[in-house]
Amino acid sequence: MSIPAIQQSELGTDIMCEEDLDPSFRLSSGVRNVGWALSWRLSTEKGGLFYDPNYGAGLMRMCHDEMNRHNLSVARAAIQSEAFKDERIQATNTSVRWVPETRTMSSSIVCNSAAGPFRLVANISGASLVVRMQQ
Repeated sequence: MSIPAIQQSELGTDIMCEEDLDPSFRLSSGVRNVGWALSWRLSTEKGGLFYDPNYGAGLMRMCHDEMNRHNLSVARAAIQSEAFKDERIQATNTSVRWVPETRTMSSSIVCNSAAGPFRLVANISGASLVVRMQQ
């Protein structure tokens, strides 16, 4: 018995939210939709949604702390934890690097969904989190 392949459309469809809610209400679906959902999880402070206190990673706040190996491991674990809270993500490989001159973290996040892989690159400072999606 073989299991049928998951179609992109089975990963859900939502209003596109790259930097904010799309004013034209264009739709995003498939792997791209899953990637943007993770992007929002990473940019939201832990507990930032009143109805879901376990949502969010608090990565920007971490940039204000003294950065050492332990704190980089904590950031990496927070990213992976947020990824696995989305049942559409099956596997993830995350690397985190601290850039002391600019006090920013750079993270490469490769995720596997049932419909295929995608990659997010996040640049995180104490004031902003910019995520680019690559498919």
